[in-house]
Amino acid sequence: MSKVCSLCGKRPVSGQNVSHSKRRTKRRFLPNLVSKKFGGVKVQICTSCLRTLKKPERVRQSADSSLAYRQAGSQSAEGEVKKVGEKKVEKIEKKKEKKSSSKK
Repeated sequence: MSKVCSLCGKRPVSGQNVSHSKRRTKRRFLPNLVSKKFGGVKVQICTSCLRTLKKPERVRQSADSSLAYRQAGSQSAEGEVKKVGEKKVEKIEKKKEKKSSSKK
C-alpha cells in the first residue's frame, strides 16, 4: 500500500535524526494518512486534507487555489492525482447536498 495522499499527493520525505552528540542518521517522515470511504470508494487521505474537507466552501476554495499555485510547477503525474482528488471532493459535496435537501 503506497503512502501517498489521494487529494494533495503528499508523500514520504527523507530527513535525519540528530542525537545529543549531533550524530546524524537517515530517516523518513511519513504523511499522516487515514483510510476513508467516499461514495463507496476507499481512499487514503492525509489528515490535513480531511480537515480541509470539513471546512466551509469559501475557506476550502481559497485552500485549493493556494495548493494549485504551489503545485503549478509540478510534474504531470501529480496533476493527475489532483484531478482525481477534485472528482472525489465533488462527489462528497453532492452527497452533502442530497442529505440537506432530504432533511428539508
